[in-house]
Amino acid sequence: MHEALDVAVGEFVEQVVTPSLGHRVGRARLDAIAERWTAYLTDCPFPGGCVMTAVSVDLDGQPGELRDRARAAVKHWRAFLVDQFRAAGRSDVHAVDDAVALIGIAMAMNQEVQLVGESDAALERGRRMMRSIIERDRTGSPNERRLTT
Repeated sequence: MHEALDVAVGEFVEQVVTPSLGHRVGRARLDAIAERWTAYLTDCPFPGGCVMTAVSVDLDGQPGELRDRARAAVKHWRAFLVDQFRAAGRSDVHAVDDAVALIGIAMAMNQEVQLVGESDAALERGRRMMRSIIERDRTGSPNERRLTT
């Protein structure tokens, strides 16, 4: 199973991360990540969809080396997303919130594609929802500042 996890992470990096690095840091890169990520989820190379989503659900309460490796991969991906949101001008708090929101959208998309069987609707919905997070004005309205301080 360790090799399968490594293959899944490598495939994700190849299909989503590497192509996005060719885009300018900030909004353009986040847009590229969202586009590639949603496409990956609806046309996943693995039976059963996103391996990290499946592993996260299966192993979240199970101690062991495989869980530790999956946790490290998820944390690495989240840190990468946080860095991208920071580069786009988000505060530390908003960068983390927005990265976690994208991850949640992706996990829900995987369920829509794999369990519900609505790939086309999931793709459009996921893209729309990810764009709304990326495009969100996080300069901080007075109400938003009060909530995050």
